[in-house]
Amino acid sequence: MQQAFVVPVEDKEFGHRPVAVVEYASQAGDVNLAEWVRDKLARFQQPVRWLTLPSELKNGGIKISRRALQQWVCENCKN
Repeated sequence: MQQAFVVPVEDKEFGHRPVAVVEYASQAGDVNLAEWVRDKLARFQQPVRWLTLPSELKNGGIKISRRALQQWVCENCKN
């Protein structure tokens, strides 16, 4: 894993729930991060979804826009 972000997504029952966005160092995305955090984080702290960071959000700069990331997550988590 190269970098990870956790952003809140609105939830009717809990107010907000965490969603993780991860950039993997290689294509070996077989690491089950949800299982890995299970005994390291309290249940309410564990992300409800794990998304892969899209290349369009990496605009060539050092930092990724948190606002753009939050907007992208909200669009991709609508059910």
